[in-house]
Amino acid sequence: MTECIVGKGRINDRGYCVIWHEGRASREHRVAFALANGLSMADIRGVEIRHSCDNPRCVNPKHLLPGTHTDNMRDMIERGRHVTIRGSEHKLAKLDEEAVRRIRDRVSRGEKRAQLAREFGVDPALIARIVLRKSWSHVQ
Repeated sequence: MTECIVGKGRINDRGYCVIWHEGRASREHRVAFALANGLSMADIRGVEIRHSCDNPRCVNPKHLLPGTHTDNMRDMIERGRHVTIRGSEHKLAKLDEEAVRRIRDRVSRGEKRAQLAREFGVDPALIARIVLRKSWSHVQ
């Protein structure tokens, strides 16, 4: 495979180079793909431009391929870049694994879901999803 060519644009929060092109900010790899293939940015609207090299800063047209969001997600999983953040490791989690175990235990002993929701500071629908193992399913 050829070497990556690192873009010159500013790096956004997702690690992509961003440049000003056709009057707007665009990810540089998208611009590189369009120019290399004689296309405009409008021509590739709705198309995901994937990196065969897994380097979000790369703008080498030989490393860029068009695809769908599904294609891009499949690439991520096949290449081992998919990380699932579960439970208390998630930055928005209001509960931890021990609290989930207590909730399930207390509901099984007849305590009301609405009362537990108030006590734990969560929506009653979350308590229902926890009990049904639709949320926090990794917790035994």
